[in-house]
Amino acid sequence: MSGEFCIYNGNEYELNGDNDRNLIIITTNRAIIDATFVDEYNSGVYSKIISPNEIKEAYECQTYGIIKSIKVNVEFVSSIKSKLRPKEDFIDGLVRMRYLDRI
Repeated sequence: MSGEFCIYNGNEYELNGDNDRNLIIITTNRAIIDATFVDEYNSGVYSKIISPNEIKEAYECQTYGIIKSIKVNVEFVSSIKSKLRPKEDFIDGLVRMRYLDRI
């Protein structure tokens, strides 16, 4: 899972922004929301506008794969996997998901 995340009230949320420069936290986990979150499109995705001083910690995560010691974008790995014959499918054993250092 790639993207920007933050810790708000002890829980991890995806962090995003809108065109008005508001910070928005997003989750699909109903167990960590309260009545101040909205599901604007009735899709099971809950969001809330917050201020920067409400965030305890913020960081970015990027998922990538390693193929024969070369770091590649996971979308590239998925593309290659779909073109390999099953007996050549060496990627499954080599792809490792990692988090980048927190910023």
